[in-house]
Amino acid sequence: LLGAGPSFAAAYQPWSEDVFAHINKEYGPQAEKRMRYLHDMIRDNQDIPVMEKLLLVNDTMHHLPWIADKTHWEKTDYWATPLETIATFGGDCEDIAIAKWIILRHLGIPAKHLRLAYVKVKKTGENHMVLAYVERLDLQREQRGAYSWILDNIDKKLKKANERTDLLAVYATDADGNMVLFKNTEN
Repeated sequence: LLGAGPSFAAAYQPWSEDVFAHINKEYGPQAEKRMRYLHDMIRDNQDIPVMEKLLLVNDTMHHLPWIADKTHWEKTDYWATPLETIATFGGDCEDIAIAKWIILRHLGIPAKHLRLAYVKVKKTGENHMVLAYVERLDLQREQRGAYSWILDNIDKKLKKANERTDLLAVYATDADGNMVLFKNTEN
C-alpha cells in the first residue's frame, strides 16, 4: 500500500559516468549537473515510503518549466525522452509526465501502479497529460479514484484522482499498452 516500503522492485543501479559524459557533451555542464542531482536524489531515496516518493518526484519535476513543443523543439508535437526533458530543462505536459514515470520507476515504484492519463482541463478545454499512481489495483476502476494520486504540472499539489474535479478523464494507459477509456457525460 501507499506507506509500504519498496520491497517489490529490483535494486537501483547507479548510472555510469559515461552517461554523464554524454550529457555534458550533448547538452552542456548545467544539464550534467541536473542529471547528477537527479541521480543522487534517486540513489538517496530508495527506501522512503511510496507517498514520500510521489511527493518528492512531483515537487522536483515542478522546477522544470513548461515549454510548448513549437517553442522548445520547433515541432507541432514532440514527445521528448526523459533525458531530453531534464537535460534541456523543460517540456510540455506529456514530457514531464513521462519523466515523472521514469524517475518513479528508478525509485522502485512498480510499473503496474503507474498510468499516463490523457485528460481535458474543464475550464479551458485544453488537452493535457498527467501521471497517475494507482494504489489499489484490487478495486474496480470506478472505485480507484480515492486510491489514485495525480502528479500534474498544472495543479502542482499531489491530489487524489477523485479530488481533481477540474479535469475530465479521457483515457489512461499502462506500461503494457493497455488502455482504459473513461465514460464521461461532460463535454
